[in-house]
Amino acid sequence: MSDSDSILAYETANAIEAHALVAFLANEGVEARVLGEALQGAFGGIEAGTLDTIEVWVAAADRAKAEPLIEQWRQEYDEPKA
Repeated sequence: MSDSDSILAYETANAIEAHALVAFLANEGVEARVLGEALQGAFGGIEAGTLDTIEVWVAAADRAKAEPLIEQWRQEYDEPKA
């Protein structure tokens, strides 16, 4: 999957969650990858706005299949927003 044929599907501040989602999507036949993980430790706990966000990208061809799976993931695993 190249950058030009992939779309941002999910954002989190938790690398474990991002990798778990990628594994969940892979089990459903959706190609996905994690980006931004290396930047998370670069700020040493300093609030860095969106720079410490970890992203899950999926192949553009898998968008229609990925969207309901990601929505299912959100409903099961996302923490309620205050």
